Parts: sequence; structure tokens; C-alpha cells
Amino acid sequence: MKCTAAGGASLRLNLLFNQLQGGYSSASMIDTHTLFNACFSGSIAQSIGESSRVTYSMNWTIPSHLPYFDGHFPGQPVFPAVGIVDASLYLLRQTRPESNFSITQVKTAKFLQLMGPGAEVGIEWIQEGTSTWSFQWRGLKSKDVFASIKIQV
Repeated sequence: MKCTAAGGASLRLNLLFNQLQGGYSSASMIDTHTLFNACFSGSIAQSIGESSRVTYSMNWTIPSHLPYFDGHFPGQPVFPAVGIVDASLYLLRQTRPESNFSITQVKTAKFLQLMGPGAEVGIEWIQEGTSTWSFQWRGLKSKDVFASIKIQV
């Protein structure tokens, strides 16, 4: 199944509008929820580490036909920061379906390597405190950190 949402251009405008308004709400995430439901087909793994903290993880190959790539950038598509944040929030909601999280703050964000269509990534996330979650996006082959974000919900 192709990862598409109705009206790719309107999806991009909605994403941009939400960024400019300073946040994401559950209502603004409906299109991206539908989009990522079609894109994430693997299962989410859980492991318990030190201090009994649960780490979630999932591998993903970034599909080439995501609307995030439209115009970002012509001839050399790059998965943008807003796509990383949206996908991270989607995964968080999948692991905690009882909560309808909205991002109140992006506490830190480091984008260390470009991710393009077909990039194979491992995504890990862990709760740090009552409302803060940390996400690491790594290359599956290189194990290099591609992106690291910490969000407050």
C-alpha cells in the first residue's frame, strides 16, 4: 500500500501552519495519522533496561512517496525535521494508545545526517520523566545517529 494522504499539498500546508502556530493538536494530526498507518507495517519491540525503564524500538524504511518529499528538495529529496517529529509522535501514540498526546514543546532537536527516500532507520524511544520522551533515529547499517529529539507532551 502506498503511503499517501488525501491532498499532498494541503497536508504540507497543514504541517507548516501547525508549526507556525506553535504546536500540534490531535485534530491537526488526523492526516498524518492516516498517512503513517499505511507506512509503518512492522511491529514495535519493547525491552526493559536499567532502572526498569521500557525502551521501544522499530525499524523503518522511509518510503519514497511520502508527501514530505514533495519540493523538499527537487532532485535531492530529504526527509524534513517536521516529518521526523510527526513520525515520532505517531509512534508514541501507538505505544500509549490510552493517551491522545499532543506536543507541547520540542525540548531538543539534533539532525545530524540527511535521510532520504529508502533510508533504513532504527527508531528508539524512551520516557524521561512524566511528560518527556526521547527519540533516537539511527542508520540500520551504520548505527550512526541521524536524528535525536526530545519532546514534551
